[in-house]
Amino acid sequence: MHNLENRVKAADAPFVDTMITDARDLLWSFGNNLPLGHLNFYVNDGHDQPGCGGDLADLTCSHSRPIELFIWSVYNRGKFKTNQLIRGEPTHNHLDTSGYDTASGVAEMGYHSKSPSLLQNGNFYIATNAAAPWSTGTLLSFSKNNEFYD
Repeated sequence: MHNLENRVKAADAPFVDTMITDARDLLWSFGNNLPLGHLNFYVNDGHDQPGCGGDLADLTCSHSRPIELFIWSVYNRGKFKTNQLIRGEPTHNHLDTSGYDTASGVAEMGYHSKSPSLLQNGNFYIATNAAAPWSTGTLLSFSKNNEFYD
């Protein structure tokens, strides 16, 4: 069940980015908190996605959310940028959500994601809405050219 050899991992390609959306407990989720890629985006703390009811009827809603987010990102460049680093190293059943550190660089989730060569680490927090438009636009302030500024 938890065989890492059968999962996507950073060694599988020159650049792997993941969206963690369904990593709560083993009874009601299909995912986990492990950072498996070069960039790992913990969407809404990696579980209980907005708009998903959390009951048996919505059992796969949080797990399948990355499909919708990725498709939306193709046509919405710059909308999923974040500099909010997850504190500590996530484990299978634990993610520190007590606060976030600020990265020296900006990461973008989805289709326009790039290799993290200039980033401090690859585990980022990002918030989304319950439906499209998915981006909350609340994590960073961007200039006219979508460049990060304080």
